Amino acid sequence: MESVRARNRFQSFARERQGNLVKWYVDAHDYFYAVSELLESATKSILIQDWWLTPELYLRRPPGLNERWRLDRILKRKAEAGIKICVIVYKEVSLNMTLNSAHTKHSLEDLHPSIACMRHPDHFDGDETVLLWVRHKRACIGGLDLCFGRWDTPSHSLADCHISDFTETVWPGQDYNNARVQDFQDVEKWASNQQSRLEVPRMPWHDTHMMLEGPAVLDICQHFVERWNFIYQIKYSKKRTADERYHLLAFPHPLANDQQPHDPQHHNYEPVTHHPHFSSWAQAGRRLGHSRSSSRDYRASGTKENYSGQMNVQVVRSAADWSNGTTTEHSVLNAYIQLIEQAEKFIYIFITTCGSKGHIRNQVGQALANRIIKAARANERFKVVVAIPAIPGFAGNLDSETDSGGTLAIMDWTYKSICRGPNSIFSHVQNAGIDPRPYISFYNLRNFDRINNDPATLADIERRTGISYYQTQAALARIYLGDEASDKELEKNKEVTFKLAQEGESVKKGERDMKARGGETISVKLPESVREAREILRAWSDAAPGYDREVADSIVTQSHPGGLENLPWLGDEESERAAFVTEELYIHTKLMIVDDKKVIMGSANINDRSLVGDRDSEIALVVEDQETISSQMDGQYWPAARFAATLRRRLYREHLGLLQPQSINVPQEDETGTEEDRIVTDPMGEELENLWTRTARVNTASFSKVFRCVPTAGVLNWDDYKRYVPSGPDAPKVCHVAPSAGSLSDVKRELNRIKGHLVEMPLDFLEQDEMYKESASVNPATMLIYT
Repeated sequence: MESVRARNRFQSFARERQGNLVKWYVDAHDYFYAVSELLESATKSILIQDWWLTPELYLRRPPGLNERWRLDRILKRKAEAGIKICVIVYKEVSLNMTLNSAHTKHSLEDLHPSIACMRHPDHFDGDETVLLWVRHKRACIGGLDLCFGRWDTPSHSLADCHISDFTETVWPGQDYNNARVQDFQDVEKWASNQQSRLEVPRMPWHDTHMMLEGPAVLDICQHFVERWNFIYQIKYSKKRTADERYHLLAFPHPLANDQQPHDPQHHNYEPVTHHPHFSSWAQAGRRLGHSRSSSRDYRASGTKENYSGQMNVQVVRSAADWSNGTTTEHSVLNAYIQLIEQAEKFIYIFITTCGSKGHIRNQVGQALANRIIKAARANERFKVVVAIPAIPGFAGNLDSETDSGGTLAIMDWTYKSICRGPNSIFSHVQNAGIDPRPYISFYNLRNFDRINNDPATLADIERRTGISYYQTQAALARIYLGDEASDKELEKNKEVTFKLAQEGESVKKGERDMKARGGETISVKLPESVREAREILRAWSDAAPGYDREVADSIVTQSHPGGLENLPWLGDEESERAAFVTEELYIHTKLMIVDDKKVIMGSANINDRSLVGDRDSEIALVVEDQETISSQMDGQYWPAARFAATLRRRLYREHLGLLQPQSINVPQEDETGTEEDRIVTDPMGEELENLWTRTARVNTASFSKVFRCVPTAGVLNWDDYKRYVPSGPDAPKVCHVAPSAGSLSDVKRELNRIKGHLVEMPLDFLEQDEMYKESASVNPATMLIYT
């Protein structure tokens, strides 16, 4: 395969392919809906490769109105219709993660013999590949796992508390989660929740994904087949009692030699014919949904002549012997570096984690620094905009001596990659005598909301009905389980557990404890039937006429022309002030847009784990749309690629608050060509640059004033941190309004200034102190987990 990669751009196993159709998705609302349609349309086979897959995931919301669109129920229907389903999920290190891939495997395989689920690896490193492939027609690539905690809209609600109409609940059970407070717990008991939605905001999730049709689907399928067969050969082929659901797969390419020319210049040339196992897998492997000899099969698989797409697509990956049974490939890294080097004007890049301890191997930061230096020396305008999570998505206060080690280690290495130390981007640029700040800037995302929980109102309904709020949540769980729930699922969820809301303003007097696990919980027996559960909810609703009808369950899902001051609330000012919450908008997107012309998107982080090839298995697509639209760059006419430009503009509109709130059951409308779209057309234009920087600055100041968020600028050491973050008897609940924010009117007035989600990344945070100390969880032996 080395000879094949040597001929291909980025040294990828896959060549550039023309004639593809690619659609981007921002946030999971529209993508999950599209996946539900894609799975429902499958007629022969479904292949899924995921880091985490939740069988109980609802692909359409609200779940109470979309029971048939739960992932396991869709897969069961398709398996019963004769469709073969192959799934690969990451086998976690059980001491460190709560994915419970064993639950995923057994839940899926118990549905039908036509469903096979493999777990891998059985050692240290893992993979984050997110891949969905339906027959040979369409495939999906990106960062969105089919799992809890991912479904979201561009509004990114933090609240999902409903006092009267529980059918409007959006995130059922553990799908309502804040990883900064606590990770998922016992996910096989998915109907329970160790986080109280009465007071803990969920952590919103920002991500992107792609669905494509065309010739490049063949290469995505090849990647899956290599991985599937590699796992099969090391885990299943030599078992004495072979399970018939496990078997080798053949590549989805035609088999006859005369149909597979070996000449790279031939129009029907396929590099896969050079694969060392091509012939043997063709003979022994099962071809899912394909004919064994027809040349029509190849043409239907996605040649340019059969598709009207105008997009050139190349599949790139990180792969090695341990993951795919191939020699080490790091074409994702090569693609990032080359695209950065070739950038003409502008780069917009999302990063989940970056940097490494000690010697940097992935070189993306170096490539960015070199490109900035080149622009400065040529006296050219050049701009890089980076969006990165404020805090890694792990639980615990930053100042916790027991829980924050891994979080702070990642933050420390990220800051050292950006602006601290000799190997940082800033240092490389400054060593060339250039100020990096006019050329590159860094941002986080954050949101606020109001939880619809007035304790007095809730207590009154409970008194009038004799039903506790937690009994209604158990009834709701029983409805989600449905009449067709298996005995195993009912047994695991026969008793559902919920975190009790805290009394007073602090977790414990004089103590701030971000983790929810230390608080009290309540266990409620599941109603015997769906009918009994509906009667409980009906009794509650009948006793609450007028309650909750005009009060928004989430204030970010609606427009408020009159501002926050006039929003209805059932309780007094004190309870409403206590209902406002904030949380970072977690950036899981792995995406770079170059010059509004080229896009690379996939599963790879900008760190050694994802990019060096011999560690995590990753996959991405490089997309270059040949259809151009009239645009601008730096005040000049610019022929932008439709795919790249519309994606970048859509992201900008969301971050700046230029999108209308999206209903949970309506797809996002195309706003290309609107006034809001015009505003974000030129990413280097003065109008947009001023709007961008002003919005980030104002948002940052308002969030800081109301909530005392961290990280924040000006907190240079741990002493500053202790003075800045409220503590002691007056400490608020985590994510709630700080005592210093003033009255309810003061809070609303300040929050009215916030537009969108964009905030500045505080590059000086804790710069005077060591951010972390080596411990049992963070030390030379565990560094590979984080880098």
